[in-house]
Amino acid sequence: MNDVRQYMNEQKVCVVIPTYNNAATIADILRRTLAITDYVIVVIDGCTDNTRELVADFDVHVVDYAKNRGKGYALLAGFKYAINKGYEYAITLDSDGQHFPEDIPLFIEAMRQHPDALIIGERNLKQQNMPSGNTFANKFSNFWFALQTWQPLHDTQTGYRLYPLRRLTGMWAITSRYEAELELLVFAAWSGQQLLPIPVRVYYPPQGERVSHFRPTADFARISLLNTVLCLLAIVYGWPRMLFQRFKRLLLTAVATCILAISAQAIKLQEYVPALDRTPRTAVIVCPGGSYFWLDDETEGDSVARTLANNGIAAYVLRYRTAGALPFVTRSRLIFPGHHHPMPLNDVQEAIQRVRDMRRYDRVGVMGFSAGGHLALSAAVFGQGELRPDFIALCYPVVTMREPCVHKRSRRGLLGEWGKFSRTLRDGLSMERHVVADMPPVFLMNCVDDPVVDYHNSVLMDSALTANQVPHRYVQYRTGGHGFGTTWSKTTTEASHWFAEFMEWFNHLPSTLLSRTLLNNHNNSDE
Repeated sequence: MNDVRQYMNEQKVCVVIPTYNNAATIADILRRTLAITDYVIVVIDGCTDNTRELVADFDVHVVDYAKNRGKGYALLAGFKYAINKGYEYAITLDSDGQHFPEDIPLFIEAMRQHPDALIIGERNLKQQNMPSGNTFANKFSNFWFALQTWQPLHDTQTGYRLYPLRRLTGMWAITSRYEAELELLVFAAWSGQQLLPIPVRVYYPPQGERVSHFRPTADFARISLLNTVLCLLAIVYGWPRMLFQRFKRLLLTAVATCILAISAQAIKLQEYVPALDRTPRTAVIVCPGGSYFWLDDETEGDSVARTLANNGIAAYVLRYRTAGALPFVTRSRLIFPGHHHPMPLNDVQEAIQRVRDMRRYDRVGVMGFSAGGHLALSAAVFGQGELRPDFIALCYPVVTMREPCVHKRSRRGLLGEWGKFSRTLRDGLSMERHVVADMPPVFLMNCVDDPVVDYHNSVLMDSALTANQVPHRYVQYRTGGHGFGTTWSKTTTEASHWFAEFMEWFNHLPSTLLSRTLLNNHNNSDE
């Protein structure tokens, strides 16, 4: 509790307790609350019992007025006092004993993670002794709140909340009674404030012991009238404002995407080299997957590069250009154009040239995963001279753009919403149709149980390589899934052997094959 007390002091969090004729419970509530925090404001809402005498025995701030104005008025009076005293947050707590002050740390923990949220203590409305009238009124209120704000909440009438006071500046209320708490939620939702429910305990004494100021007929009539007014306000104010806020967020995201697209013309290569006592003669450019919409930088990029470096091979993770997440979500290339063919191919060719220009390595290969495997194939098929890799490694690759085993998301990411309908593009980027005899050596791996890319993609490539007598090694596992790279915890024991298989293939490549590839590249560059 000392940590909570200190944090509340540092963050200027107070507790506001409005009270009206709860003399039987107010002293116990104050005693338990002061055991947690030093900052308590009691709002005496025109009490006619001995509440004032009981409160005077405690070291708390008091807001007192003679006439009962209602809970809404009391809350706003407490907030105004707290703001004037320099508090930045207020936890509201009922004085009738239904709320547990010991749950205050729950609000503080939620506030640490969501400092701008209005945090709502959500009660269990099905527990023993819950008044049936309160339950019905709360469900009724929940329905209208969802309609007015497009947000579901299960307890819109709870008085146990944490308010960021700076967000209340300028906020007004139509009513002054307890339904004003519903108004505060509605106006907060309309202003775009996050509403965060957290579960709290609640105590309702048996019927004979209960002290309640809830009047079913009058209060339900006021709630109905208030909801009628709020629905009208929602039509002319709340809904348009929320729509505008959503449009503004979308517009800002679109602008940011365009700025990033413009600034992302230069490719990014992240270098991973072996330890100083090992001088690599081979470099591998690693192309992560991501359906040509995004990149799995860690699992299929950095993690793989570290594994290669640990095995004496220099690795360069390529952050090639993709369509981006917004075109994937919106399916709109008109608003969010993103990057599509031939930009990824241009990027991998630029990466190959850049690594060759370092003059450190005898061989430069490309290793690709999923859609990155399609990109590695594109480099081997379409590259000429020094832009063609000396070998490629394909891990559960996307190969074809044609039915029936096409990975449709990758096709959409590479070709776009309209390009995917072009037969010329589909055929031109179906790699199994463009294998030639002088392709560099190929390592090919996939799993039959791949849930993302149909394993027949690799079968098609194996058949095309075999038909054209291209030196290659095809390793197929029964199990292993997709998207695991060299993170062995994400695949099966069987498939985790693939990297050892790759290293064996790489280390035993006949020198004549690599020499032939290098010679072809040299001859093509001279033409």
